[in-house]
Amino acid sequence: MFKGFTLINTKLNLICNEIPFEYKIIWVSEMTLDPIKRFTGRAENYDKYRPTYPKEIILELKSKINMTPDKIIVEIGSGTGKLTKILLEEGYTVYGVEPNDEMRELAERSFRDSSKFISINGRAENTTIDDDFADFIIIAQAIHWFKPIETLREFHRILKPEGKIAIIWNQRDIEGSNLQKRYEEILLTYSPEYRNMPHRNLDQLKIREYIEPSSMREYKCKFSQNLSFSDMKGRLDSTSYVPKQDDPNYTSLIKELREMFDSFQKNELLEFPYITRLLYGNLCEIEW
Repeated sequence: MFKGFTLINTKLNLICNEIPFEYKIIWVSEMTLDPIKRFTGRAENYDKYRPTYPKEIILELKSKINMTPDKIIVEIGSGTGKLTKILLEEGYTVYGVEPNDEMRELAERSFRDSSKFISINGRAENTTIDDDFADFIIIAQAIHWFKPIETLREFHRILKPEGKIAIIWNQRDIEGSNLQKRYEEILLTYSPEYRNMPHRNLDQLKIREYIEPSSMREYKCKFSQNLSFSDMKGRLDSTSYVPKQDDPNYTSLIKELREMFDSFQKNELLEFPYITRLLYGNLCEIEW
């Protein structure tokens, strides 16, 4: 019907959407967007070079929705454990659900001495967790990979009736940083897939598929990494849409990355700015 599109009959009305619908048009890239396979071969770079999260987001959840350490947290798409580490340090018990073998196994090695980390081979649409189990569902830097309909059903199954959901992501501060504007230009030039990546269209309309709008609260804060050129290259290589080293354009890509670094560095370090966003509230209701 449409080139590059698939028309899917959802047969499920999401009460949270202002305009009820029976159909959704989902963009399907010619390149695979399978989140399970995309990060294979990138897990170590992801763990070493991707940013962590500011602890202010945990303080926000503690103070506003009583997310105390005695509550059970299920972290969906827990990856290599960037957020998991902070939660464990704060005393929480974390059930980390991660479908990618390399990322999950790296987290298992990192937290092997912690009795409060339980690793689960599962995905958002099929966590394998018991019914009415979680006090909180938390998603960090992963919501854009989920299938909303199947995921919402699964979240309703595993979340306790009084439970809450929190969605967190580090957003590169493109509007407020000339460095990030230049980095964006490089990605658009050398990564054909980047333009259609789902995280570039992550906004409150998509979040509203998971969080009931009248209960939704937002918290934002600035955050940054200080990166050497080696760190910056590792951070680039950790992204699933960037060409790998055997790609013919990789050398030119790194050359431009080096020029960008030299233009903005101070004392051989680059301040790479983000805006960390947290949206939280009640899980969106559904009609089955």
